[in-house]
Amino acid sequence: MATWINVLCRAAEPVTYAELADVMNNMGGLDEAAELSPPANGPDSGDWGLVSVRYAPTKRPVIVHQKVTREEMEPSFEDLREKIEDLPAEHRATLEAWMAATQRLFIFEVQGDPPDDVWEMLAVTQSFLARERDGIVVADEAVYNAALERMFDL
Repeated sequence: MATWINVLCRAAEPVTYAELADVMNNMGGLDEAAELSPPANGPDSGDWGLVSVRYAPTKRPVIVHQKVTREEMEPSFEDLREKIEDLPAEHRATLEAWMAATQRLFIFEVQGDPPDDVWEMLAVTQSFLARERDGIVVADEAVYNAALERMFDL
């Protein structure tokens, strides 16, 4: 079973593969560096659709998806709208406003239950993206600001 974590960013500035790899491997708290699959158009490209993050040879990698068009983002937004149907109106309005303003959507697909250092690396990466690209983090249980402080429960 997969865990899906979304980072909704209002800034349109690209995140390069090299920048993502640096955050994950040098600031993310992994015991050993992860193996990231570079995009075909090079490490300095901000034009990547997904990056595979292999943290152990025998484990399924974490997949990071990047969506930059409304058409690409809309299926994820539909899923989020279903999750927030029963929330108070103010929380639904907050998320709807974020979805409307989102310029880049990062989706972390985490298979199984990785070790604590991988969760730490993911948290650091999500916080970095939210902080540097004006975003919020939407996980299964709650919505978090860029400092990963809980804004409200889902």
